[in-house]
Amino acid sequence: MLQKVRNFWIEGVLEQSMYAVARLELGLATRPDAVKNVWEDVVQRPEPMPQRLPFGTCISTAFGKFGNSLLILGEPGTGKTTLLLELTKALLAQAEHDPNRHLPVVFNLSSWAAQQPPLAAWLVDELSKRYLVPRKHAETWV
Repeated sequence: MLQKVRNFWIEGVLEQSMYAVARLELGLATRPDAVKNVWEDVVQRPEPMPQRLPFGTCISTAFGKFGNSLLILGEPGTGKTTLLLELTKALLAQAEHDPNRHLPVVFNLSSWAAQQPPLAAWLVDELSKRYLVPRKHAETWV
């Protein structure tokens, strides 16, 4: 599975893109207002302000800093997919060296958006179709 993700997304997409020719350094920033805080009804706290991360902060560092959870936002063409694939590449490297790490898998949400089936069923289908994971394993994983 590691190799399937690496072959398609890293070698087939990321390394074949303009990323390999001319990589731009993107300025990363927090946007706490972009996602509803599920605790705001319980605990009243001041609204956190957006903050720029230090220039040169890599996406895997930001991912770790924010509890291994990120939402990547931006206008079309600003590098969201490239950033996601850079994170995938870093997480693949970690998973290769530590079998207890989670394995990153990339899903293209545009294939979900067409029909919008239940998310769990769609994930199982995508794992089975795109990554050739036996359906039983996919169901267990999801």
